[in-house]
Amino acid sequence: MEKKLGFGTVFGKGIFQPYSLFGDLTESLNARIYGWIYCLGFSFLYSLTALLLYLRGWSPVVQPAINLPVEKYYLYQTFFTIPVALLALGFGTWLAYWFSRISGSETDLYDYWGPVCIAAVIPSFITMWIPETFFIPWLQPQHPPAPPYDIIRITIGAVWTILLTILAVRKTSRLNWFSSSVIGLITAIAIASVMGYFFR
Repeated sequence: MEKKLGFGTVFGKGIFQPYSLFGDLTESLNARIYGWIYCLGFSFLYSLTALLLYLRGWSPVVQPAINLPVEKYYLYQTFFTIPVALLALGFGTWLAYWFSRISGSETDLYDYWGPVCIAAVIPSFITMWIPETFFIPWLQPQHPPAPPYDIIRITIGAVWTILLTILAVRKTSRLNWFSSSVIGLITAIAIASVMGYFFR
């Protein structure tokens, strides 16, 4: 029997019972819809955060890879956050599907979209959006190198994302733990690499 999950259920279980959540998503009527909700919802909120950082006088504390004026970087990021998030999560979804497929999984491409988005967004929401919206903008603007609290929260977010992505791939693909771990790691690194190239 297919399950219809509520938003609060998805978010709560994504934090406290992720393995159970990804199992539920394989039987859910709206798993793909939640992929879009989490991708577009997070990227919209994060674009507003970039605008807030710009208005508060912040510049990136890590040198941008893109050749844009540093003092206006967050203004530009306001406008490219959503396209970059779509690119990163779409690419990650395709990689999870492709590597799972060649490893023997028969799960459809679009069935990875919801789990992969949720696995990437929940840690980013907690470790990036919340502190960068409600804490960091109200501090005195910093300059390179990045302060220790940035390194700590980004490391926590990265490890958390890898673990959730492995669980998402495991439940969605129904592959063994070794294959799911390798594919989940590749997927999480790919998503982080795209976002890390553009976001500061």
